[in-house]
Amino acid sequence: MLFHIIQEAWSSPSLENVAIIGAQHIMESIHELFSHLREKNKLNPLNVFLIGKCYSTSKSVSEEMRQEGFHVSDRSFYYDSHSPFDEFYQMQVEAFCNEALNSLELSGIEKLIILDDGGYLIRHFSELNRNDLPPIVGIEQTSAGYQYLKENSMKFPVINVARSKVKLEYEAPYIAESCLKRLEELSTESIEKKNVLVLGNGALGKEIVRYLSGKSMISTYDPVENTEKELMKALGLADFVIGCSGKTSLPYTQYKHLKKGAKLVSVSSSDREFDAHHFRREFPKHNEISQTLLKSDITIFNSGFPINFWGSRMNMPMKHIQITLALLMCGVFQAKQTTSQEGAFLTLDEVSQQKIITQKSVELWEQNAENWIELTNQGKDLYRDHVCTPGFFSTLPEVKGKSGLDIACGDGHFTRLLAQRGAKMIGIDLCQNFLTYARQREQTEQLDIQYQTANALNLQFADNAFDFATCFFALIDIANYEKALREAYRVIKPGGFFQFAIPHPCTWVPDLDWKNDEKGEKVAAICGGYFSPISGQLNEWLFEGVDSSKHPSFRSIYYRRTLSQWVQALSNAQFTIEAFEEPHCESSEALEKHPLLGGANIVPIILIIRCRKI
Repeated sequence: MLFHIIQEAWSSPSLENVAIIGAQHIMESIHELFSHLREKNKLNPLNVFLIGKCYSTSKSVSEEMRQEGFHVSDRSFYYDSHSPFDEFYQMQVEAFCNEALNSLELSGIEKLIILDDGGYLIRHFSELNRNDLPPIVGIEQTSAGYQYLKENSMKFPVINVARSKVKLEYEAPYIAESCLKRLEELSTESIEKKNVLVLGNGALGKEIVRYLSGKSMISTYDPVENTEKELMKALGLADFVIGCSGKTSLPYTQYKHLKKGAKLVSVSSSDREFDAHHFRREFPKHNEISQTLLKSDITIFNSGFPINFWGSRMNMPMKHIQITLALLMCGVFQAKQTTSQEGAFLTLDEVSQQKIITQKSVELWEQNAENWIELTNQGKDLYRDHVCTPGFFSTLPEVKGKSGLDIACGDGHFTRLLAQRGAKMIGIDLCQNFLTYARQREQTEQLDIQYQTANALNLQFADNAFDFATCFFALIDIANYEKALREAYRVIKPGGFFQFAIPHPCTWVPDLDWKNDEKGEKVAAICGGYFSPISGQLNEWLFEGVDSSKHPSFRSIYYRRTLSQWVQALSNAQFTIEAFEEPHCESSEALEKHPLLGGANIVPIILIIRCRKI
């Protein structure tokens, strides 16, 4: 779990004199969060009041939380199938607030935290005219709630989890995956090879498109970018309509434009996406939310509520939802310590976010490791084997008899090559799966390599400990690369060198396309977006030429810098640059066997830099 990362970042603050009133999805995940805060931070369950949402509240989890002393409102289960959820829920929230405040013992409470999902709870507290309440801080976790609160005045600070970098970039892929897997379970017809209309082009909408790319015929609509006429045309073609705008993207009055047999799938909060209460009124009142409604050749899954909620204890693996939980924990700790009383949004603590990203990066490489080792051992990393390796070692000074540190060594591939040249090597990494493999190889090959678990940002070595250091491609995985460079400089002896390889900043760009000649062979590269910053982006990729149906894609978090940023960072770390190498493929045999390598002889794909500590 990421909880220990956040606890460490905030020095495990006491919540003994804090009260939390929240609107949340009452599932195992939120139970895990509050149980942790009780055990580690002295949060008193009697000071916690929660209301769930009828479509996402687990009865068994609610009962377990009540047995532990947490207050979970019966209003969490209230549902009127003929009413729009938002209106009905607002009334329940207002009544819940009054009940919670009447039951809460305010004496001794130093901070009241409003933990919200949707904005209604925070807005109601902003409208209260009470002078007997302790300082209030809100936390909003959804984009829909953020937009709602922007349109209304707030009387106290609200920590903006909703628009935090981590939530926007790393939560959406897991939500998209859980929604589409649930659709596979519910739908009698596969979404593959069907016309799919995605409504909404935000973080979630983009992930839905990415997930379905290559599987379905996809079109998108966003009211900011497209016209209503374009929507009408798209509705007439779509077999599946997936709503992820957080607003009413398809009003009931426009159902008449739907293709016969269309299926409507909501992946955003509430039932507002498809104006679904109007459709539910075509049926007798019912209490079964997680049902598929079919009438007039139109199907709406889950009564129009988000498809990945059906009253279960969990709707996705804990390892996926832990990102959201860690952000909420960070928000609670920040709310506890903030002294601001201004009615405005506060940015979620960026240091904590970066720690989450770093840990997430390690977890992704743990998942990638087995597939990576298999493919690289098969020679599938063509650029590494035929471009980087020859170029790197032709640039490398003599290392025989010298002590070296291979930073972020991964599976130890380059560490072994350095040791084979006579260097006394230590390899460090945070990925245990890679280190386990590297140590197994060392037992067989006995190259006198030591492998250690260590962070490039905090090297556990004395100053001036090594004759040289190396790093192969890992600097693009590190957020604070400037600190990593300073640490490398610190542990290298005066006169020693640091040599590293990275994707070439001039061609490793967001927009890269190849220009081919009449024979279909590459003759030039078209590069765009060179100055576009990429900071902690989740990327899914695979070695060129590998069958994606047989091998899962790698997922990693990367950072892209311009050439001038690299040069400036090295200068700031006090290194003196002495070699710039842009290797290409010199092996005619490799080029003939692997035509993909031809691109490296047209434009530089890899950059190797050697710098010295003077």
